[in-house]
Amino acid sequence: MPDLPDRPLRRTRLAAADLAAEWRAHAGEFIAWARAPGHDSYWRFHRDLFFELLPPPGRRTLDLGCGEGRVARDLIAAGHSVARMPGS
Repeated sequence: MPDLPDRPLRRTRLAAADLAAEWRAHAGEFIAWARAPGHDSYWRFHRDLFFELLPPPGRRTLDLGCGEGRVARDLIAAGHSVARMPGS
């Protein structure tokens, strides 16, 4: 177990943070990263297993916290009617 500091940790917070402005400033970078196949576990492990669990297309499918939309795009390609709700 690592040694604990000899003083208590103090949490600090910004007086104000405009997360929407930061997202707009960096969204393009994130989208390019998220859409590059093979960089994370979505393509390697999760996508195919996730789609095995889904019911067949028919009723509306909600993609809650859809981010840049890769799951929604795959759902639409599989025939689902998708409603997307971003987390921000």
